[in-house]
Amino acid sequence: MMISNGIEDEEKWLAEGIAGIQHNAFYLHRAVDSNNLREALKYSAQLLSELRTSKLSPHKYYELYMRAFDELRRLEMFFKDEDRHGCSIVDLYELVQHAGNVLPRLYLLCTVGSVYIKSKEAPAKDVLKDLVEMCRAVQNPIRGLFLRSYLAQVSRDKLPDIVLVVNDRLNLSEEFICVMGESNKAYHIRACNVGYVFCEPTIELNHCASIAKSSPR
Repeated sequence: MMISNGIEDEEKWLAEGIAGIQHNAFYLHRAVDSNNLREALKYSAQLLSELRTSKLSPHKYYELYMRAFDELRRLEMFFKDEDRHGCSIVDLYELVQHAGNVLPRLYLLCTVGSVYIKSKEAPAKDVLKDLVEMCRAVQNPIRGLFLRSYLAQVSRDKLPDIVLVVNDRLNLSEEFICVMGESNKAYHIRACNVGYVFCEPTIELNHCASIAKSSPR
């Protein structure tokens, strides 16, 4: 009976978290459609606050994370279009650092940071190092794991550029590969559904490692 009650409680907490994301996503969409950057940042931060929960198992947390992830992809597209929101990517990177809570702030920084790297307005190695260091501030194992997973997901298509830029400091790209390893672990939490027991890493991490090793020093 106690196990049954625990499952029911977790389903309730997940439903509440999803409802919170959906509620704030409605206003986020409206802000994006009207090109209102400040409102978009406000509601995205509130949306991401749902990921601060400590009540969910890794499997259920993944479900909540994916709801937020879908909204962040929409927000990333908005950030890329400076003509719509009227803020340079450099200023936007500074602006999101004023989000109130640590976890929403870091998700927003990773999102903007991905656009920042792509813009080439700052050395990729500096932006990436900044993001990796800041993500270490989240000590909760589940929240930290999925945050690093998100950083890996939004940065992985930029890995070749990062490796080329830092070919004199390969240790940084190797550190990024470690972050990619966290991404694999996060996905395998869901696949295995056994708490912190993870399956073998996927081929994606091996591919990233081969890119780093083959890059000129």
